Amino acid sequence: MQLDPAKDTRHLLRPSQIQEANEEIAHLEGMLNAPPHIAGRISDRGGMVRRLRTLKRETEEQSPKPYAERERDAALREFDALGEAIKEGMPSSEEMRRNPPGAVGRNIAWQKRTKKAVARFKHIAMRLLAGGDVPAHLRHAGDIANVERLRPWTTPQQLSMDGAQIPKTADFHLGEANSVVLSDEEIEQVKAVDPEIEKTLALLSGDQRAAVKEMLRKMVNGAAPAQAESTPEEEKFAPMKLPSGRPTKAASHRRMLETLAKRNNVDSFGRTNEAIEADLKAKGIET
Repeated sequence: MQLDPAKDTRHLLRPSQIQEANEEIAHLEGMLNAPPHIAGRISDRGGMVRRLRTLKRETEEQSPKPYAERERDAALREFDALGEAIKEGMPSSEEMRRNPPGAVGRNIAWQKRTKKAVARFKHIAMRLLAGGDVPAHLRHAGDIANVERLRPWTTPQQLSMDGAQIPKTADFHLGEANSVVLSDEEIEQVKAVDPEIEKTLALLSGDQRAAVKEMLRKMVNGAAPAQAESTPEEEKFAPMKLPSGRPTKAASHRRMLETLAKRNNVDSFGRTNEAIEADLKAKGIET
């Protein structure tokens, strides 16, 4: 997309920046208009006045103005078109994270090519936000002016990961008929919850990986898996903490069993609590 040189690409302030500027303006005005016994303590009154004047001017010039109704549709169309243009040739998230050979040069070339488009994209985003005209599908997207939300996770055209600075530690294409693949993001979520489970992911069956994905989904949505609905595969992952940050009674019991099993050379991987308890009891260990 060729950007019209006449298009406005000025940097506009975000709502939080406007709030901070207004708070500083109020503070400076309060100091300058304070009673004599307070105002008399100002050592550089002239500097304070100049700062106040500059701050007011910059806030006025850089505060985004809402689009008029007759301008809104055109602005939305341009915003969408700019987003598509910016995404073209944009290095993928995997390229940015793992840094394969050529990734730095590719990112620099993309930045140079899209510099004006990105500036215009951000400008329009701030004006849409100021007028409450954010498209429905972006109302929960966080900072709509942040081009990072446009970055694809991977692309068919991305660079080869051979020789990448950050190696991929696990791959889950095991060739099963019901193979379930965990994304790098999901793997990091599992690691944050329980590093021991993360270390065994590559050994799980498709059904067990599906149980992991389901539990992650429930945790993200703020819902704990019902005990009555737990499957044998899910039982393995009972130690995962719920969104409240506190493990359930069943989770604490499972973790205790796994600790005892590890200390006494009893296999606990993928097994039910009852099976582990039976093996521990056979060794004379009561649970």
